[in-house]
Amino acid sequence: GEPLIDPQTITVVGTSKQVDLLDAARVTIFLNNVRNTFTSNPFPVFYDRQGQIASTSGLDSVSTESVAVTIPVAESADFAEKIIDVDWSGLPADGYRLLGIKVEPPVALLQGSPSQLIALTQVKTEPVDITGLTEDFSQQVTLDLPEGITLDEVQVYTVTVEIEPILSTAVYNRPIEFQGVGRNFAASATPEVARVVLFGPLPILDSLTEDEV
Repeated sequence: GEPLIDPQTITVVGTSKQVDLLDAARVTIFLNNVRNTFTSNPFPVFYDRQGQIASTSGLDSVSTESVAVTIPVAESADFAEKIIDVDWSGLPADGYRLLGIKVEPPVALLQGSPSQLIALTQVKTEPVDITGLTEDFSQQVTLDLPEGITLDEVQVYTVTVEIEPILSTAVYNRPIEFQGVGRNFAASATPEVARVVLFGPLPILDSLTEDEV
């Protein structure tokens, strides 16, 4: 960041020849491996107009012997792709099961400090409730991003929930019914009852009555 210097100027008092010789005062700060805002109180070094170090020993006075320097240090922004995890809750309606949940696109390009991005393994969507669903469902969602993390660009994320009926079997014992028996004729069957096994969606099987079989 931009260094903050206090004071920003130094007043020197001396003869015109001594003062006119001086051009600037400079402080040197070393930021090797610094990771946070850095504060130092270095001693200024004076330079003449030829860029050479100048002595201040003959001056009457120098307003300060040290300068307070504060340098803001923060991590630079970085980018990373992270997998999106759908934050869902609830259960489908009775007789139905969750086949799968997916989000498109499945990853998000995020921007933030390198340390935050490294620590972040995935990002979650806003909550999605699947309670009572009986068919496939789609919903546009936003991402729940940690503070300091942003999306690199505006993106629409769509969660798709796949629901299917639970498949099952049902057994019915139904009497044999005859059709088309001619007048003066009779028909019989052995056995007199047929065992009927139906396979299909559980909600439909549960709604069938024996008379419908």
